[in-house]
Amino acid sequence: MSANLAELTDCIASALHFPLPTARLISRLGREREILTHGGRGRSVPKATSVDAANLLIAFMVCPTPARATEFMKDFGDLRLSPSFMHFGDDAGPTLKRTFQPGQTFRDSIAAAIDLLGSSEFAAEFDLKAHVGDERPGDDPDVTPVIDISIIDTYVQGELNINGSNFHFLHPALNRTQAQDPADDVGEARSGIAEAALAIDHYRSPIRSERTLEVASLLPIAELLHGRSFVSLLNERFDREQAATVKSAERSHAPG
Repeated sequence: MSANLAELTDCIASALHFPLPTARLISRLGREREILTHGGRGRSVPKATSVDAANLLIAFMVCPTPARATEFMKDFGDLRLSPSFMHFGDDAGPTLKRTFQPGQTFRDSIAAAIDLLGSSEFAAEFDLKAHVGDERPGDDPDVTPVIDISIIDTYVQGELNINGSNFHFLHPALNRTQAQDPADDVGEARSGIAEAALAIDHYRSPIRSERTLEVASLLPIAELLHGRSFVSLLNERFDREQAATVKSAERSHAPG
């Protein structure tokens, strides 16, 4: 199953308890300015993507007015994963480590987090025993990874936390500055800092403002886009493992 942009917009508005008329207006503006999936009519309407979901989440989280929505989608979506501020936790598996790379945009990283909730590979690395022991997950909504998405709009920074792994996103000019050796080119480093300061200046406020989304808001979005819930992936994994255990036991007890 996949959804079009209108269906995705309504789903995200519901998940975030965001006013539906405003959500639809922001979605229309994003489509008209070709930031969101656009084109086609009727049956030819293209399907929405997880990148569309990421852009809408950014706008709904921090945009003060629909007129500035596309500006927020671009400025916050283009933040880059800082190699100096990324940490994989002890529970991070190969799928998570492949998914997040230095320099990745905040937009693509949010989209990737949504896609992980529809990934059988990620579900296979989930610590199921820690949540349900030897029981089948069933329909338990609490059997999920811990995912938090935070935006500090007064500093134009983003943060993504997944099961103990932490990723911080900064203005691209700041990431370029971090990659340089200041002793080699002090002037270029200062130029990068000045560029970032100028770019984020109109977002500054004496009052720190930070917004956070938790995984509960992402689950229905991922299910709409991928046509299956994360807990259904865990149930399928549990059933496969149980079947393999039974088959192994039958072989071990078979007459030699």
